[in-house]
Amino acid sequence: MYIQFRVDASLKIGTGHVARCLTLAEELTKNGIECSFICKKSIGDLIEFIQSKGFKVFIINNLEIEKNKNKNVSNANIDAMRTIDIIKKQTKTVDWIIVDHYMIDFEWEKIVRPHTGKILVIDDLADRKHECDLLIDSTYSKNTKRYDSLVDENVKLLCGTEYAILKPEFIKYRKKYLTISKPIKIHVFFGGNDINNYTCKFSELILKNIDEVVLKVVTASGYTYSQELDYIKSIYGEKIEIEHNVSDMAKYMSECDVAIGSPGITTWERACIGLPSAYLYTNINQKKILENLSSDHFCFYIGDASKINSKDFLLKARIFLNQKKVLNEMFVIGQNSVDGLGTNRILTSILRF
Repeated sequence: MYIQFRVDASLKIGTGHVARCLTLAEELTKNGIECSFICKKSIGDLIEFIQSKGFKVFIINNLEIEKNKNKNVSNANIDAMRTIDIIKKQTKTVDWIIVDHYMIDFEWEKIVRPHTGKILVIDDLADRKHECDLLIDSTYSKNTKRYDSLVDENVKLLCGTEYAILKPEFIKYRKKYLTISKPIKIHVFFGGNDINNYTCKFSELILKNIDEVVLKVVTASGYTYSQELDYIKSIYGEKIEIEHNVSDMAKYMSECDVAIGSPGITTWERACIGLPSAYLYTNINQKKILENLSSDHFCFYIGDASKINSKDFLLKARIFLNQKKVLNEMFVIGQNSVDGLGTNRILTSILRF
């Protein structure tokens, strides 16, 4: 079997789509399935990182150049045609195309479908139509009805956190019970790029105003504010630890007590480990998701990272940190919701399809 992933990363869209596709690709490879990637060239694209993991990457160059030549053709159509060109150059049949991309919908999928065996879509917005065979939505809601008008009735839907795509080490490091150290260790992560530097903003607020804490801060390859973070480290010393491109996020999370940051794949990783978490949204798409998660006591919702003032943030952060009973409830609900076996379930579905 041969599978190609159509996925992008950039400073604007972040790294989460590529991260979960890489996790799935690595598990598929372990089971004898060949995988490669199709990615658009852009700033922060992670193409070299994907290649460093041993996967071949076929590159789609700047679409705007072609669009300017023919203003009647959409970006989706051009992207689809470039993808087909890549597929046609393969020496073997492409059995599956796996799409993880908010800018791709049924228009693209309908064009590409005749050139591949099947199409799998990874989505969590349910805001556009899809032309596919299998759809995965690992958000908290198991409500498949929200896709009723978006996919054909014969499309197989895998919905819910039991399909969260996580690396196997998150099972290995699952906590048996909630731990609260003194000082409390806080995992801080605002995504792979954090172009607005919420990492420094909220880390400094916590360190300056809340006692008995140690921040275990994680940054990734797209983070460009390391000097600012190092300056904070020079002031607060042992109260802040900084890790860039953590090689084993699961182990690092397991050494923490709670977490503060932005949502994404990290939401399910923290829940699986057993890390009660407080979240600020960095994209409006995340707001409703966080409100729903918070209402079910899955996490603690703080607010809009771009608008919340220091006073409100600190008030909510203190409430979050000082309610051990609530933290324990989040620990239990999180681990019950995300068992870390989602990648295996998806693999099984692909093989049985």
